[in-house]
Amino acid sequence: MTWTIDGLGACEPVDAPDGLRCWRRETPVEPPLHIVVDPDEDGDDVDTTHAARVASSLPELLLVAERAVREAVAEDPARFEAFDSDVPLDLDAPEITLWTKRRWMVRFADCALPAASVLGVAVEFVDTNPVDVYPLDDAAAVD
Repeated sequence: MTWTIDGLGACEPVDAPDGLRCWRRETPVEPPLHIVVDPDEDGDDVDTTHAARVASSLPELLLVAERAVREAVAEDPARFEAFDSDVPLDLDAPEITLWTKRRWMVRFADCALPAASVLGVAVEFVDTNPVDVYPLDDAAAVD
């Protein structure tokens, strides 16, 4: 099955771990975009209209994500090992993952924060609202 998203074109199936279903779209202009459906969810729950809205608003939404990271680091610097208040974020290499129910994530694969220097930092959204920010290096250590 191929997903077609207005303004981006086709998202093709790719291999995914643990029973997940995953599709990917990469363009030279946009950051990589993935659609991921959990094993217990129906692929019909993917809202391609919402995906198109996210894709068309990416420049603004990436700024929202960057602001959310700055606020999260200011609120809990220890979580990000940002003990020096002058630590630059240097957020770069964004990747977009869309799930069902209007949930999605920006992963900044490149990040200068010590707790996110290997895998980056994630900002989870519902619609256009950031709901969580966390270093992915932390998440990998739990697995």
